[in-house]
Amino acid sequence: MLPWIETIREKARIENVTMDIAAISVAQEIRNYRNGRLQQTQLSIAQKQREITALTGLLKGCQSGKYTTNRSVENDLVSSKKDVIKTG
Repeated sequence: MLPWIETIREKARIENVTMDIAAISVAQEIRNYRNGRLQQTQLSIAQKQREITALTGLLKGCQSGKYTTNRSVENDLVSSKKDVIKTG
């Protein structure tokens, strides 16, 4: 608890505000940081889900006999990667 009180005191002194305002400001900064990290994590999960969907489609194509050469697999892989990047 003591480090937080020291942080709030320092912030109040530097910004020339009351301890109450400094405490509210610190709390808001922590909330914003957490929300930013949460959004970043959600974006990362969505990107991975799109990549898995693209790879699943390629796997289904391989299993169905759609691909007769490595070249056709490479072309679809490049196309899938472009789609993932566009929607990301």
